[in-house]
Amino acid sequence: MIRSAQLMPALGAVLALALSSGCETPKTTATASAAPGFISLERITAGRVVGPAYLVTLFEDGRVLFEGHASVKSKGSFSKRIPVAEAARIFAEMEGINLWERDPRYDVERGGQGGDSRILRTAPTEAAWDNIIARHRGRFKRIDGLFFAPQALLELKAHIEEAVGLAEWVGQPGEWKN
Repeated sequence: MIRSAQLMPALGAVLALALSSGCETPKTTATASAAPGFISLERITAGRVVGPAYLVTLFEDGRVLFEGHASVKSKGSFSKRIPVAEAARIFAEMEGINLWERDPRYDVERGGQGGDSRILRTAPTEAAWDNIIARHRGRFKRIDGLFFAPQALLELKAHIEEAVGLAEWVGQPGEWKN
């Protein structure tokens, strides 16, 4: 039987050993830049808007994950693969249009001359929002509301939709599940 007088020195020795060996979580070899890159298209709705709500993510290795939330043909989580070369083409396009330096949102269209800026149009509050979320080579970018986005961003979005086969999961209004 161990007495409290014997327990205290034993606990002290264990604590000293733990502190000297460093009680930290072992570091993994994977880093943020080594994590698989991805680009996601997200569509969200609010209020009385009836329309598709989903998240589709394309990974560098060609994996595709679709999460259908509402008003889609395929509700739930689904996955598939596309050719790695096709995924590489999308990632090259993302780099080519310099996604990382783009504005964080495009729900307001501005105009003006010189230092004078004014709002020309704003996105309708009842409209569905399209967002792009990307992580690649240690960088992260989120762009919300593509209403007044530059043509290059809209083309990237269309190319992703086509490459991942988004239409097969979203379907048409008559096929939607709520």
